[in-house]
Amino acid sequence: MVLLKKYFTNLITVIFLCACSSQNITKVDSQKSHWDFDHQLQYRQTSLGEKLYRLEVLRNESSDFSNMSVFLVRHSFSMCGHYGFKIKVIQGVEIFTDSMVNRNQILRSLLADVEC
Repeated sequence: MVLLKKYFTNLITVIFLCACSSQNITKVDSQKSHWDFDHQLQYRQTSLGEKLYRLEVLRNESSDFSNMSVFLVRHSFSMCGHYGFKIKVIQGVEIFTDSMVNRNQILRSLLADVEC
């Protein structure tokens, strides 16, 4: 009887762990990144609502801010299908007001909300 209880306890634990791991897989797939071959950039696009998107342009060692910002505008146009969209930049733009300050060498991804 004790062996049977131990078996069922282990079985329930394994089933619970498998259920938890499958939930994590679906969360990772919802944040799938895409590749733009024209600009050589990797990005993530998430729908926040009707005509509202979050676009994250991922930084890599070969991407610079000018490519990332041009991609942001062009991809916003292709998502909305017309001009008149609104881009709200959340992170990725830094300001340097003092010429003696060195810029941060670890640059962040460009993250913006696009409203059509």
